[in-house]
Amino acid sequence: MKKLSIIFSLLCVMLAFGSCKDDDEAVGLPAEFRVSASEMTFLRPAGELPLYVVASSAPQVTSDASWLHVGETALNGDSEKVYAVVIRADEHTGYDNRTATLTVTADGQTAKVAVTQVNADGIMLGNQSMSSFNVQAEGGDIPLTIQATGEYQVEAPSWISETFLTNGRTLTGYNTSLTVERNRSNRERTGTVVFSLVADPSKSVSVTVVQAGSATSGATDESAMETARNISIAVNIGNTLEATGGETAWGAAKINEDYIRCIKAAGFSAVRLPVAWYGHSDPETLQIDADWMNRVEEVVNLCVANDLYVFMNIHWDGGWMELDIDKYSDKVDNIQRTLWTQIAERFNYFGKHLVFCGANEAGKDSQASADALKAYMQTFIDVVRASGGNNATRVLVVQAPGTNIGNAVKYCQTLPSDPVADKLMLEIHCYDPSDFTIMSKDDEWAAPNPVKYFWGCDFMTGTNRDCTWGDEAHLDNEMAKLKSNFIDRDIPVFMGEFGCGRRTTFLANIDEDMHRRSRAYYHKYLVRSAKNNGVIPCYWETPNDLFNRQMGVVTDPDNLNALMEGAAEGRYPF
Repeated sequence: MKKLSIIFSLLCVMLAFGSCKDDDEAVGLPAEFRVSASEMTFLRPAGELPLYVVASSAPQVTSDASWLHVGETALNGDSEKVYAVVIRADEHTGYDNRTATLTVTADGQTAKVAVTQVNADGIMLGNQSMSSFNVQAEGGDIPLTIQATGEYQVEAPSWISETFLTNGRTLTGYNTSLTVERNRSNRERTGTVVFSLVADPSKSVSVTVVQAGSATSGATDESAMETARNISIAVNIGNTLEATGGETAWGAAKINEDYIRCIKAAGFSAVRLPVAWYGHSDPETLQIDADWMNRVEEVVNLCVANDLYVFMNIHWDGGWMELDIDKYSDKVDNIQRTLWTQIAERFNYFGKHLVFCGANEAGKDSQASADALKAYMQTFIDVVRASGGNNATRVLVVQAPGTNIGNAVKYCQTLPSDPVADKLMLEIHCYDPSDFTIMSKDDEWAAPNPVKYFWGCDFMTGTNRDCTWGDEAHLDNEMAKLKSNFIDRDIPVFMGEFGCGRRTTFLANIDEDMHRRSRAYYHKYLVRSAKNNGVIPCYWETPNDLFNRQMGVVTDPDNLNALMEGAAEGRYPF
């Protein structure tokens, strides 16, 4: 008997179709009647296993399951008492293990053999009737039950993610959820989510998610001139989102709602939002970082929610355009196209309060440079218009070469083509006289010309610290050029930057109070002159200039009052 038991065990190990449990003391039967195993296991494919019976006569074997069959029974080799019974199992296509019982009878004795066939690999939805889901634009969660025989993996579009909840074993189910992000476009989108077994990816199940487009945030049927009329004065959120290295890299606090509310309460009706995009994109694909895109959108929403117009641009951004502007470049044009394609798609749902500006201060005083910039602005317009939705009629701003007033008059008599009438503005900047507005110390770029502290006919000291150019008449003349060349032709002009920097340190013998009053006077005068000539003034504000951004409070009320007085006294001629 010991020899037979060893033989039975070896046979069971060697069989490829399944396994048998060796049982020397099978069900406690007398020695003259024995069965090789009390348990048998089949794998998923159809297959067969031998069952050995020691008996004085041929055993009778029956199955209580239709998928388990009893085949030939014959003496094993030369043995007179060992019978081999072929047991066959059909292929198992179900997902749960299945069981059956064999009954073996011989010599007036009976034994039972428990048979198990393991489940097939598979995965299915808990609710087979629900494989497609409709989701609103704001997004949300889709609860699901995934039944799977093992660990599974998920493939989904970037805007759909899985939130794992609980899991069971075999087909008791994985309780999970699909989280759908907000659809910021006004276009419907469809995504397919595929769940597949890790062990066998060919075993899979999918669901389809159809998400509605966002409702428009107000229409964009306002003309460029109508937008201009609605802006009394604007302000830059400078040195912030355009900072190389991120929002706070240049010392600015993160933009918060208190700051935005303070801008509105101060009397501004619009903000210019300089933004870096290229520096937040993949260097190979130019795909903009999702977190950065989300943050810029968050700021735009804050502004629009507080009834502010937003002029959003691609700023310096590492100089990818501004440092390569001597002549046209396919590389630069491709960057412009790729970035604006993404920006236009993401911000399409915003209404008239969002205005796109193609660049910053790109371009030089040469025909080749002006032609290159015009081509890049044409790409900007074409990309935005092609995105449809609100972008089809959104007000857009193109830049004069270097945003210089003289260059505007010289090179911009004809603007890039726009399929929509009356939707373009021209952007210029004004920092005249620069030794008063920008220069901060004597050994800077204008040396030996010293930095100036005083501007305006009532603020001359008779020293070398008085401005010798760029006086009131000069500013009036510059603004008048813009009126006659553009405003009078119904082309609004956006003065996207102006301002005299706030000085915190002074040379000896400088009347600090007089300087500050001179600075305030300059701002008031330029704003008034701009508005009287139809030019939209937008002040360049940096952290702790007009506002404490963290606290949302005014830090320079005298300068703020001067800006607002200039805006109130000036009257648009349209």
